[in-house]
Amino acid sequence: SGKSLASIELEKWEGTGAEFYHKFAGNPSRGGILYIRETEELYNGTITALDDKGRKEAVLRYSKGKYHGTISKWNEEGSLWEEAEYDRGELVEFSIKKGNPFDASKIIDLSKDPSMVEMLFKQ
Repeated sequence: SGKSLASIELEKWEGTGAEFYHKFAGNPSRGGILYIRETEELYNGTITALDDKGRKEAVLRYSKGKYHGTISKWNEEGSLWEEAEYDRGELVEFSIKKGNPFDASKIIDLSKDPSMVEMLFKQ
């Protein structure tokens, strides 16, 4: 297949943050590219991130080291919190599952009722 053993073994990976940093390098949350630490290959696959108690926090999909496909995140209660759709590292769609879909281009006018700002911070 032309893939390294590390690439094949990590194609579907599940673990905690501490375990993640032993296997992978990069910083995908800041637009970085994700590499397999052992071989320095760009990562292709799916990571299921667990919190320290073993609960699912996120499912992250990558192609050539970039987010690609649906990225899902759960809250501490185990409810699906948000999802984002990526195409080769570019954000295509974002939605908050415990509320309304998020539209980054929409202006929120609080001039008529400033108390509405509280809605932005409620879960």
